[in-house]
Amino acid sequence: MHANTPEGSEFADWVIATDPEATVIRDAFVRDNRVLGVIFDDAVTHPEVEKRIGSLLSDMRVTFRNQPVEVVAYSQAGDEVARTALDPAAVGPAHAGGSG
Repeated sequence: MHANTPEGSEFADWVIATDPEATVIRDAFVRDNRVLGVIFDDAVTHPEVEKRIGSLLSDMRVTFRNQPVEVVAYSQAGDEVARTALDPAAVGPAHAGGSG
């Protein structure tokens, strides 16, 4: 299961569908309509991961309005490689890169 809500499931399925050949995104899941986890192919560079999760954060913001949202990138082994978040109550996005 890609989510614990119908809206989250639809969003996770959309994320996966953006890469139909699974050359960049291997899987995705949404928890509580707030956190998107994306498993990236290990061949994807860290700058590309950062670019993609920034774009996905914008998409999350549009889909799940007026609440804090977060995107976490994982390697195929399950290690966190990057994270970005946005809280509409805060002044701007909060970014924290992972290692890798």
